[in-house]
Amino acid sequence: MKILLVIAQYKPATDPNIQRWSKILQWFQKNGDDVFILTTQRYPEKENSAIDNIPVYRAGHQTLRDAFHNISRIQNKRNITGKTSNNTSLISKSINKLLNLTWRKKYWPDGSVLFLEPGIKKGDEIIKSEQIEQLVSVGVPFTCHVIAQRLKELYPDIKWHMDIQDPFSFSDEFRVNNHEKFKYRNTRAEYEALQWADTISVNNKRTKTLYNQYFPFIEEKISVIPPLFSVPEKQDSSMPGMLKDKIHVAYFGSFYETVRSPEPFILFLEKLKSSYPLDYAKLQLHYLGQHSSFSREIFNNYSQVTSDIHDHGFLPRPAMFELLNKMDVLLHIGNTTDYHLPSKSVEYLFFNKPVVNFTQRPDDSFDHFVNNRCPVINIRLDKSIEDESLRTFLDFVTHKREKSEPSHNNVQKYTVQTIAGSYKTLFTQGLTSG
Repeated sequence: MKILLVIAQYKPATDPNIQRWSKILQWFQKNGDDVFILTTQRYPEKENSAIDNIPVYRAGHQTLRDAFHNISRIQNKRNITGKTSNNTSLISKSINKLLNLTWRKKYWPDGSVLFLEPGIKKGDEIIKSEQIEQLVSVGVPFTCHVIAQRLKELYPDIKWHMDIQDPFSFSDEFRVNNHEKFKYRNTRAEYEALQWADTISVNNKRTKTLYNQYFPFIEEKISVIPPLFSVPEKQDSSMPGMLKDKIHVAYFGSFYETVRSPEPFILFLEKLKSSYPLDYAKLQLHYLGQHSSFSREIFNNYSQVTSDIHDHGFLPRPAMFELLNKMDVLLHIGNTTDYHLPSKSVEYLFFNKPVVNFTQRPDDSFDHFVNNRCPVINIRLDKSIEDESLRTFLDFVTHKREKSEPSHNNVQKYTVQTIAGSYKTLFTQGLTSG
């Protein structure tokens, strides 16, 4: 089978979708399929190259900022592992405000619209030259689905699979365009795309339920394919900044405005520090991840607390795994929605460590997914932080336990072979179970 993946960015960048699909495509290739990637330009990468022996074609730009970097021949460091600055310059803030008032109010379907027309043109060329049989688009961004739909309209005999990692039209909290202006257009566009798609997948049952409610006609072609887990190669690391005789507590991941803000958690730490200074001093807090301008500004605004957090930056995955495996307790900050399941959820299962899950709603998607497969307590991040919540947190993180070992058994259902096999079933036979 000849498969073309449409994805907004690819290696050397890294994000959950890239990590997921790079493993899946390698599995397809090892099992005899020919795979190709259509993605955006990224200086200094060539327009046509090969990564992991997979042909990669680049056209258009992922965002306006990426376009500036590519045209100016500035090496883009976004979504590249390595220490990231905690400072937001005045110029950067001014540009961001200007974009909010202009470009971000007008673009559609999302900030990757600069990929749209070049992606259609390049995709047409690839389909003709490589005789593609199976088309796959990964969203967000929704632009990738629009590209795939246009290609499907040009070549109706090609099978098209929509891989929906985050909902589009009904996601009021996680808006990717001017929702007030484009709400009807968003719904109509997603309706049309779902009609054209041969098969559809989402990563959790709640999202599937919502799609079936909003678009009942897709019930026979939508299925659940959960997050993927793979163990990275081991990497020797010195575990920088880990103080002896401390309880090491870590959060890893990203923050998103309106969906997962660090501010409620920082306010919790602020109250913990002032109410229980001696217990607070026993902890060493760690953050592993890539700041956005949104989260960086919040961290800077609460420097009296966030200065206590050891910021390791955006680490390569092997180094991140090594560091997290040394932690005593992991933190998870839940979403304001019940239909976004963080892709890292499966990694919490693997580490099998005690987890403090800070929830922002009673039907938390992470708690539902973990389902007591590792030690978890839920603490609601309400506006008023009760002393009971502080004590619950301290009792849990300071409780003496035997060191837990990673659990491969916890993640058996999420291996590359299982997840890629589910996609293979969709491509060759139709709907999977779930």
